[in-house]
This record gives sequence, C-alpha cells and structure tokens, in this order.
Amino acid sequence: MAHTDFERMVIEELNSIETGATEPIAYINANHYTQHNLGVADGLAGFGAALSALKDFPEAAKVNTVRVFQDGNYVVAHTDYNFFGPKIGFDIFRFEDGKIVEHWDTIESILPEDKRMNANGKFGF
Repeated sequence: MAHTDFERMVIEELNSIETGATEPIAYINANHYTQHNLGVADGLAGFGAALSALKDFPEAAKVNTVRVFQDGNYVVAHTDYNFFGPKIGFDIFRFEDGKIVEHWDTIESILPEDKRMNANGKFGF
C-alpha cells in the first residue's frame, strides 16, 4: 500500500529516532511546533533535546511503525518502540502548510507475557 506524502513524512520522522537522520527535522515547522508530550519541550529545540537524550541510552533505540492513517491534516501512527524498554506508541501529528505543527502521543510499556491479563496484545500485537 502506497503512503501519502504526510504518512511518509511521519514514518521518516519516527524512524529518525532510530537512525539519527537529520533530514526529517525539515518536516517540522521551525516557527510553530507544539509538543503535547509533557516530557518534551515545544519547538525544534525540544525535539532535538529528546533525540539527544536517547543517544545516552546504552541500547540503540528501535522504531517499527506498524501502521499509519491520514485524515485530512492529521496522521496517526501505531508504533512499536524500544527505548528505555519495549513500548507501544500511538502518535498523532497535525500538518499545516505541509509541515508538522503539533504532536500528541501515548506511549506505554509492554508487559511481559506472564504479567498480562489476556493474550490479545496492545493495539493488535
């Protein structure tokens, strides 16, 4: 399935967590970027600081974007992460004039199988 331009940009932005690629930074509106993750500051400086913090992690960060959906100016991504332990993420990006201007996420640790109350998995895992 081919991705839209916005979906492709989100996938590349998320993958930059793992790859360290700097090109996807250009997808963010440098003058107006609101971050709704309370652990990350607004603007490019906040995004850069979050990426820098991951570089100090002894294991390499892993990112697997499982699926993306676009609805108008919004792109939703379901992502399997591994930084500071295995996690599952649900990210929402809002675009304006072709640039990312807002980001929301919910990232949750994945429980070990012996601690789970069911075998359904998180978001279809």
